[in-house]
Amino acid sequence: MNVINMSLFSDGTWDDNLYTGIGNRLVQKGVMVVASAGNTRSGGLGMLGAPAGASGFIAVASAILPELYSLTFNVTYPSTDGTNTTLTMMRSEVEESFIGTNVTDVPLVRGLNADGADLMCSPIVNDVRGKVVLMQSDDCSYSDAAKLALEAEASFLIIYDTEDSLVSRVTYFEEVNLPSMVITPGDGGRLLGILNSTAAGSVL
Repeated sequence: MNVINMSLFSDGTWDDNLYTGIGNRLVQKGVMVVASAGNTRSGGLGMLGAPAGASGFIAVASAILPELYSLTFNVTYPSTDGTNTTLTMMRSEVEESFIGTNVTDVPLVRGLNADGADLMCSPIVNDVRGKVVLMQSDDCSYSDAAKLALEAEASFLIIYDTEDSLVSRVTYFEEVNLPSMVITPGDGGRLLGILNSTAAGSVL
């Protein structure tokens, strides 16, 4: 049996590549062609379309499945009847982006820039020292946003998405020693509503 191993050098459009045409001809001649992908990274087979490679190919790939850790965030605030209400949010993060922390009784505030907006890519000008800072997603990386929050001495960063799509996970492209999580637009709106209706300085 004749077997040829072909390692994919790019994702996505490999089915239009010259190597695919050659591989198809080999398959027609009875040669078994094995196309491999993702052997040195976490994307693996999930990065390929189907069929992966071409008709008649055998597609193989690694898939390094990361461990997931849960992040739980509780916000306690005074409700209209005078009692306290607790809002709980939970997300999972992959191992390389997870920074374990356990803090209690920490104020929640919006991180505001010089224009009064809470976009995560702008330097924070209000006092967020030691606090959980809430910011809106923007065009920069989570690493850059976390560095800005860390420079302002925040203790935790919460980013709320603005589009009703699949909520992304926090991925740092470089090491930033600040725990972070991303929440949905709906949850972000709930937190903003709580902040807008709660007296300044209250511990949330």
